[in-house]
Amino acid sequence: MKYFKIILIFFTVTSLQAQWITALSAYSAYDDNIFSSYKNQSDTYLAPRLMVSNIMENSEWYLSNDFLQFSENSHYNYSQHSLGIDFFPEQRFAGFVIDYGASMSLRLNQDDYIYRNYTELKGTASAKKYTAANMLTKAGISLSSKKFPDEYDWNLGWDHKEISLFAQHNIFFQTGTTFRAGFQGLVRNFDAYASFIDGYYLTGELPSLYQGILNLRLAQSINPQMGGYTEYLFRYNPSESNPYEPEIMSFSPIDDYFGYGEQSWKTNLKYKIIPSLSLSTTFWIYEKSYKNRPIYEYNFETESFNLDEEDYYVPTGLTRDDSGYQVNVGLNYHMSHLFKKASTLSLRLDYDLQSNQSNDDYFDYKKQTFSLQLGWNFQK
Repeated sequence: MKYFKIILIFFTVTSLQAQWITALSAYSAYDDNIFSSYKNQSDTYLAPRLMVSNIMENSEWYLSNDFLQFSENSHYNYSQHSLGIDFFPEQRFAGFVIDYGASMSLRLNQDDYIYRNYTELKGTASAKKYTAANMLTKAGISLSSKKFPDEYDWNLGWDHKEISLFAQHNIFFQTGTTFRAGFQGLVRNFDAYASFIDGYYLTGELPSLYQGILNLRLAQSINPQMGGYTEYLFRYNPSESNPYEPEIMSFSPIDDYFGYGEQSWKTNLKYKIIPSLSLSTTFWIYEKSYKNRPIYEYNFETESFNLDEEDYYVPTGLTRDDSGYQVNVGLNYHMSHLFKKASTLSLRLDYDLQSNQSNDDYFDYKKQTFSLQLGWNFQK
């Protein structure tokens, strides 16, 4: 109820004379291995989105609503709603142009998975400056606080705060070459918890997590119709642990990028067939080393984990490591000034092929995804 009151305030206080932009999109896909495992379970899903923004002279209010709807696995359906504002007042500090913003997000899941629900408050600030005629430097910070429901005995204090700092430097050459180097630092600090687990009252705090990401990109414009880039990413994860419970291995709402270290290389090539139609292809190779991700004995005939005398999973003594590749081919169509008005229409077709090799046979798989995305933006 509180969320809808905020939406009402949002539409009431924004100026009727400001520019309104509405963005409607729908992403649909068929995935022949929806859970990225050896089981090769397929499903189709639809991800519609509605975003309304109100642009004023130095700010923009926006309201976005995202939905995910599975065909066969509908119990995983959820929606996410965000309300936020961005300011771009052209303020300067040490020669940098400053932008900043804030947002509130709410995620809602099906009844069986409401422990994945959360509310998030987030604030961002960024700065940019042309340090030379052919050099652009950017930097930024984001702070967020995420809260999960407390109705479950096994909820081990997932509530946390996260800070992200990034810096990026771009160099543009007359040959049509652009070099970009970026670094991002991440820290996640968990709130203290108090919970009853198996009849015991436990208090404590999960260990903080740290991460550093280095990104190097070299882009080249070959001619007016063709260009591409190649990019290297290194994700350094010094944390010795990752909050992860094997008993709920598919369900932890914080099992994300803090769960592994990574090296990857990506190469992209884009060709403009006509001004409104382009074809792109991207190739990735990657290696991931997971944190606190033990491999457990699994019986592939019965499709169940082996248990010891006390009904615990039986570890093999190994930790999960993955490597693989992914290929994407996309065809994108874009039409401006639809119906001779301030509106755009976009249509994108994609094919993805991924092959993942793992020392945990459960996650040794291949998968294909066919997707279609349709978008329509219009102004009022």
